[in-house]
Amino acid sequence: MNIDGPLPNAIFTLFPSSIMTILRASGIPTECYFLCKKFARVSSEFKRNKLVFKSGGLTIELNDGQVFSKGCNLRGRAGVGSTAPWITTRTWIRLPPALGLWYGFGSWFVKTTHGVYAWGDNRVGKLGIASRDWAVISPHRVRLDRPEAVVDIRSYDHMTLIQDGQGWIGCGFNDLQAMQRLTEEEGTCTEDLPVLQRYGVGHSNHTAPMRLETAAHVLDIHCNLMSVFVWSIDGLHACGLNNRGQLGVGNEDPEVAEACPVVLPVAHRTAIHRIITGWFVTFFFTGETCYAVGRNTTGQLGLGFTGPDVRVPTPLPFPVAAIGTHAGATVIRSGRALLVCGNNSSRQLSASPADVIARPVPLDLPAPVSAVIIGPDALFIRRQADGGWLARGRNEEGQLGVGLSIDIVADWTPIALDRPVEAIGCMDEDWKGCLFLADDGVYGAGVDDGQRFGPGAVDGRFISPTKIVTCFVDNCRPLPLITMED
Repeated sequence: MNIDGPLPNAIFTLFPSSIMTILRASGIPTECYFLCKKFARVSSEFKRNKLVFKSGGLTIELNDGQVFSKGCNLRGRAGVGSTAPWITTRTWIRLPPALGLWYGFGSWFVKTTHGVYAWGDNRVGKLGIASRDWAVISPHRVRLDRPEAVVDIRSYDHMTLIQDGQGWIGCGFNDLQAMQRLTEEEGTCTEDLPVLQRYGVGHSNHTAPMRLETAAHVLDIHCNLMSVFVWSIDGLHACGLNNRGQLGVGNEDPEVAEACPVVLPVAHRTAIHRIITGWFVTFFFTGETCYAVGRNTTGQLGLGFTGPDVRVPTPLPFPVAAIGTHAGATVIRSGRALLVCGNNSSRQLSASPADVIARPVPLDLPAPVSAVIIGPDALFIRRQADGGWLARGRNEEGQLGVGLSIDIVADWTPIALDRPVEAIGCMDEDWKGCLFLADDGVYGAGVDDGQRFGPGAVDGRFISPTKIVTCFVDNCRPLPLITMED
């Protein structure tokens, strides 16, 4: 379209959506949208109708059936076919007209007029596109028989659950028999009807969706890596890994293959509305009452003692608004107070010489904070005044990004990055790297075994945040965030 001369009359006979598509595809500045009244009216209408989703440094916009993205592209989550770690300009994702969007743990799903499409993090095949590629940089069709019936999609760290009018469909991780069918009888289970059953010898993970044989009265489902919690009309049930009692079903079985009732007081059996899971621990919420269960070797459950596993959910003795837990350490927000307990081996929770904090104590803060992030043997706080982040804890590879090459940072130290940071994540299973999602890109600190950060490493590591140069970052996960907002 030549905007220097008279506009062709044919433009004014097009549908508004066609006009907007032409304007965007032409790449002209947005100021040109006001060349005439019709352009201006169409542009204003589209702005009113758009929906914007923001998560993990990425902005996704749904506008009259078209989907656009800008920002973080780790593992291809921007969906624009690029391997760059950051998409600097608002870019159209090539899809049929979109009807709905879902996001979880680095994976995006879009229901369109011609099926459901997915892209992003595809570890263990959780996108359901029949691919084992762990990162998918552009939309691929999800293998569903009735995509038009999809009403909800839940993507977790290693598994995706899709709900339609007939029940639930699953794909991804299935190393355990994670769920079994709940019968119509109260709290009973049927042994011979596996839900996420093994898919044949050598197929513990499933890259294409499979119908789950859940009963009609299953209302909701929550998953983590090896545990599944199922809400039904008679309360909360669980199955999966239970080696430290983290399912809360009250028995000693290391694996629970059949969904069994979570042991809760009668008044709260149907009132649990939120579940937080961590390293072999689970927290159940009903209002500000929080029940804790699982591993408690360092007092990480917040119950005021250390000792054997807690296999029956036990209420914390104070109201809980939010909680974050990682690697045997826990941060709790009770009202406006921040409490910490558990593993303190890297002085991340307290400057105290004690390696274990059995009873929750107030977190010592240098100034008022707006958020706390808990990582493996590390803690990050965001100052309320200026949004700057400080860190302390384990740092033998420089992974805290504070510019120091010492093993343990015991005092609150500013992150050496002069940019606003939205989120912080970890790289590598053994916590040798950290990711910082800023407003202009993704930065990393720590070991760079895979040349993810580009040149400039000293002894194979970066002690200050450095821009990531590829979207293919393995084992990148967001860390638990607690905000001071209600």
